[in-house]
Amino acid sequence: MAITRAAARQTSLFYLMMGLPGPLVLLYLPRAFMVHGDAAATAQRIASNVATYRWLALADLVSPIGFVLLAWSLFNLFEDVDRKQARLLVSFVAVAATLGLADAALLLVPLVLQSGSSYLTAFTKSQLDAFTLGAFAVRDLLLLVNQAFWGLWLLPFGILVIKSGFVPKVIGFFLIIGCVGWLVLCATGIAFPVSLYPGVAVVNRFAFMMVQPGELLMLLWFIFKGVTLKPIEARLAYAN
Repeated sequence: MAITRAAARQTSLFYLMMGLPGPLVLLYLPRAFMVHGDAAATAQRIASNVATYRWLALADLVSPIGFVLLAWSLFNLFEDVDRKQARLLVSFVAVAATLGLADAALLLVPLVLQSGSSYLTAFTKSQLDAFTLGAFAVRDLLLLVNQAFWGLWLLPFGILVIKSGFVPKVIGFFLIIGCVGWLVLCATGIAFPVSLYPGVAVVNRFAFMMVQPGELLMLLWFIFKGVTLKPIEARLAYAN
């Protein structure tokens, strides 16, 4: 088995398309716009900076689209390694991307609620503000559920990497460790929320450390291959 330079570049591009918007939306948006327990203040922050909010909502849409394209690219790369595992990878990504699109739609709900449209006069301002904060709460639950699938797709991915022969096996093991980390984060978030069990925060920090190395190493490997693989090697790899 081998990989072409074009395939490596394409996969790294889709990986960045999927991965870069995520931290921006997941980390920056709650800090910039959400005020815990204060619906009026949350609505005011959105109303005062609608343009930035819309750009973040758009970035949240780009991520699941990139995820689907990444799955398609990885399937083409690894289907000859183990077609069953490659199909399983695509299936898990399809669910995760669908939940991601629902997440992106939920981010648009506050824009509707705070639009000032005439049909919304049936509700008071405090009710609309409460609905806005409620939309964020539902989105948090959706993200929590999606963490399971952010982990599950890494299991067949790790197996494919280990079996491939053209990607270092150690990356595959790190991907599987990442799968376990995401599943732990999902399970503790549902069964043992930090608000009720503060000690779980230690477990969550350790689990979060587990999820990072595998995908980062995989992305760096694709980027490195896309840059360093010589054209002659790429043609021979394609011929094989």
